[in-house]
Amino acid sequence: MVEKIFKNKKRNVMNVILKGNGEKIICIQQKEQKVIYNGENTLIDNRMPISLSSVNTKTIELFYCICKFPLRLIVAIFDIIFMNYEWDWIDNFEPCIFQVDNYICEACKTLEIEYNKSKYDKENRKIVLPQIIINGKEIKIESFLYLENLKLCFLKCCLKMVGMLIWCLIPLIIITINAGKYSIYIWIIDCCIIFALIVKISLEYHKFCNIKRQLNLQKKNKNGFVNY
Repeated sequence: MVEKIFKNKKRNVMNVILKGNGEKIICIQQKEQKVIYNGENTLIDNRMPISLSSVNTKTIELFYCICKFPLRLIVAIFDIIFMNYEWDWIDNFEPCIFQVDNYICEACKTLEIEYNKSKYDKENRKIVLPQIIINGKEIKIESFLYLENLKLCFLKCCLKMVGMLIWCLIPLIIITINAGKYSIYIWIIDCCIIFALIVKISLEYHKFCNIKRQLNLQKKNKNGFVNY
């Protein structure tokens, strides 16, 4: 008798597997919130409405990056040697996140969710919106939240470039002082490095303005909600 009651109370659940390039998403079902990580199995109730949303990027204040500037100078030389992956700030920028409300899943044993993050397409110079595919069917996302970490990503890039410049110029200046008649040639090298940095920052700033302009245009989308 006890075993029969236990079977009746047993929940009808299914496995959820997250795929794609997104690290994790939030799943809300019957006011219960779960974080689904990429590649892991998670159990949820079958044939019940679920709400999905991508996880907010942690907001870091700009002054925090400025305070870390001395540390950035110290590690800049190692970034140069090992070609640190953070060099391209666009790759670390996620323009917007998504929200899907009350999606009813069909009965199945395994629910495969493919989440591809929003990114900036450098070749076409356009923002690619996030994509959600559930069991092979692409879901229309009606709500977007536009993030405001663009300035932060760009600032980190500029700090890194300035740090690299300082690490390059310090030894060159020391050599210049002791170079005698050859110091003029080293000064030319110094000026070339500074000019290259100015050109690099100008190009990145142009990219920054292009993305910001697209984000402002996305604000006018009536189907979205904005926090930018």
